[in-house]
Amino acid sequence: MRLRRLALENWRGIEGCDVRFADGVTIVEGPNEAGKSTLVEALLTLVRELDSSKKQAIRAVMPVGRDVGSTVTAEIETGDYRFVYSKTYNKSPQTTLDISAPRREQVTGREAHERAEAILNETVDLALWEALLTEQGASLAPADLRDSEGLSNALDEAAGHAATGVEDMDLLDAARAEYERYHTLKTGKPKFARLEQDFDAAVAARDAAAAALAEVERDAAEHDRLQADARRRRETLPDLRAKLAEHERSWQSVAKLRQELELAETRLAGVAAEAAAARKARQERKSLADAIATDEKALAGQKERQQPLADRAAELAKKMDSAHRVAEDKRGHRNAALERVEAMHRDLAYLEERNRLTDNEKRLQEHAAVSEQLKRDSKTLNDIAIDDAGLESIRNASHELDKARSKRDLAATAVTVTAEQSLDFTIDDEDVRLVKGEAEKRTIASGLEIRFPGTASVRIAPPRTAAELEADLEEAGTALASALQRYRVASLDEAIEQNEARRNAEAETKRLRARAAEILAGDSAEEIGEAVRSLRRRCDEYLEKRGGDDGLPEDRMAAREALTAAEKALRDAESAYETARQRETDIRGEHAEADAALREAREALIGREATLRDKQQRLAAAREETPEEALEARVRDAAGRLDKLEAATAELHRRLDELDPDSVETLYTNARDALTRAERDLARTEQQLAVLHDRLERAQADGRHEALEAAERRVEDTGAELAATRRRAAAAERLWTMLNQHRDAARQAYVAPLRAAIEKLGRIVFGQSFEVAIGDDWRLESRTLDDRTLPFESLSIGAREQLGILARLAAARIVAEQGGVPLIIDDALGFSDPSRLETMGAAIAASGKDCQIIILTCTPGRFAHVGSAEVVRIAGTVDSTAS
Repeated sequence: MRLRRLALENWRGIEGCDVRFADGVTIVEGPNEAGKSTLVEALLTLVRELDSSKKQAIRAVMPVGRDVGSTVTAEIETGDYRFVYSKTYNKSPQTTLDISAPRREQVTGREAHERAEAILNETVDLALWEALLTEQGASLAPADLRDSEGLSNALDEAAGHAATGVEDMDLLDAARAEYERYHTLKTGKPKFARLEQDFDAAVAARDAAAAALAEVERDAAEHDRLQADARRRRETLPDLRAKLAEHERSWQSVAKLRQELELAETRLAGVAAEAAAARKARQERKSLADAIATDEKALAGQKERQQPLADRAAELAKKMDSAHRVAEDKRGHRNAALERVEAMHRDLAYLEERNRLTDNEKRLQEHAAVSEQLKRDSKTLNDIAIDDAGLESIRNASHELDKARSKRDLAATAVTVTAEQSLDFTIDDEDVRLVKGEAEKRTIASGLEIRFPGTASVRIAPPRTAAELEADLEEAGTALASALQRYRVASLDEAIEQNEARRNAEAETKRLRARAAEILAGDSAEEIGEAVRSLRRRCDEYLEKRGGDDGLPEDRMAAREALTAAEKALRDAESAYETARQRETDIRGEHAEADAALREAREALIGREATLRDKQQRLAAAREETPEEALEARVRDAAGRLDKLEAATAELHRRLDELDPDSVETLYTNARDALTRAERDLARTEQQLAVLHDRLERAQADGRHEALEAAERRVEDTGAELAATRRRAAAAERLWTMLNQHRDAARQAYVAPLRAAIEKLGRIVFGQSFEVAIGDDWRLESRTLDDRTLPFESLSIGAREQLGILARLAAARIVAEQGGVPLIIDDALGFSDPSRLETMGAAIAASGKDCQIIILTCTPGRFAHVGSAEVVRIAGTVDSTAS
């Protein structure tokens, strides 16, 4: 396979890019983000993805802010085919395939994708191509070559068919086809799950039929058991009804005696309550009389203790008034000091605003001067048309003119006319006069005519090349004149002088703009002007409100000193006020406590007198309502009636205990529940008998014996078929496994030619002592250099990267005779020193004679030692999403 051309349009940040590739080594150079890696991405997308793909990765290739389609076009030669393959993604998606060999074909849409996929699968080892691809940042990873059929075939030939013929592809394909009849290729899962399901279903159906038949037999046995149970239950019902009647009579006797006991206990409770009330009334009257005597004695003591409290409260009231007057005086001093501090704060604020006003006025003046200088420099820049590019174009035009003049002079013919006597003649209508011994020399680039009047005419025509060079000279002169006119200068020296003046003006303009920005410090001139006006207005208003400059500090330092003194005076005044106020508070608290104690004593005395009067009134009212003798008689009468009722109630309790009411109730309840349960169980048994009778009648017509026999035959048939299939599947699996084992063993013989190819290239880079070890999986395991062996992972980053590239080069060369694949290396050898870059360049150049190699790099000098390479430079305009 050869990649001839790759073109992108509107792909990420690339508006347009068209790159052609040589048969050998092509180096694609370009700065970072010029789109080199995007070429690889686009090529892989073309091969892998349909134009209708909605994947996030496909949507990401659309240029930012532009609703356009992204197109990739590749011209490819592979096998006998040569075609141009193109796809447009996202906007107006389409696919085209234009095949020019071996015969002309043009296909579009999904058919084009499938046709291109078929051609590539037929002619290209895609597994090897992707394994050899070195994408950006992945050059350190060893290539995974195990799945490459093309490399396996090439190594097989290089190994001299070391395998013993067991890898014959027809046999392997046949074994795989047979294996895939019964198993999936990747997971090895059986494909005859349907047959196993049929067998499991047949077994389940047989078990279900057997269970159904067994169910009928169980129903018949259960029908017989239930009939016997129903007869037994009917026979027990008369005895249960008799027992219930007997226990019901005993329970009625207990209930009657309980009613009598409840009535007696009710009467007893009433008399007991009456007796308790009489005793309580007698006790309350005695307690009330005792409390009255105690209160009278306590009231006399309280009246004696009240007078000292009144004297203490009056004394504290006088002290409280005195402390209040002192505190009010201190508060006046504190308020005056506070007003002084606030005035000092206002003066300091005014002085600070006045300083800001002065600073902003200076800023405005300086900014105005800088702006004026910027205007003058801008005018200078506008008057100069020349720039670096224009100066370079004038230099180039002048250089081209000098080159054309030199070439013309070298190719022109020189003609010299020497006068042997005085002589008059014309050269191209120009009169010339010579005296004896003089000479006239002319350089002829186009044509020249010399006329000797009345004697002869000489026509001299120089070679055609000289004439063409003269035309080139005129064209170069015209180009220089045009450039000088375009940039409004008269000569190259003036262009240099004006360009230098432009540069100086630009530098000064940049400096002035930076100074202007520094002066403004993020503000605008209008904002500073507004601040000046606002500050001036506030300053004027403050002076007018303050009443002139009398007493105003000279500056901020004096204002701060005055403020400090005023604040100290305020702190002293506040301290004195706080001390006086605290003294007043303390005395007020003592007075409040004494006054509260006095009020509490007075209220307690009033309350105790009221309580005593209330108790005396209640005692008098109670004695008037019920004299002492009547109260005692009521207590004695209630006690007598209570004793009689207690004796009668005790007798009823004795009679009820003799009947044992709990046992009588238990026997009665149990007899009733036993009859209810027996009747319920009989009804349930009769219902079950009816259900079983109906089920047995329906089962006689189901044909369950026949169903069981059919199910057993189905189990035998599916079981035999499943066993045969399993035997065939096991045989196919064993054959496939054995052939793969032999093939893997044969692949080990490929290690030698692959190692030899890598070492051949490696000796160019590392010297004659270079050797490598390759595992059965064809991956690099170690490197030996100067008899020192190191594992691959222990090598330096640069060495691992170099070995990864050499392995890919070796694999690409081995398969080159079978058509091969292009080896794409993106941004590699960034960790290699200059000497290794030289030898790696030689190895790449040597490989480029056998296979196509495409190198993408942002560092042109890195691959300067690849002698046979063709260089393509791209400078695409990309956005931040391009690689």
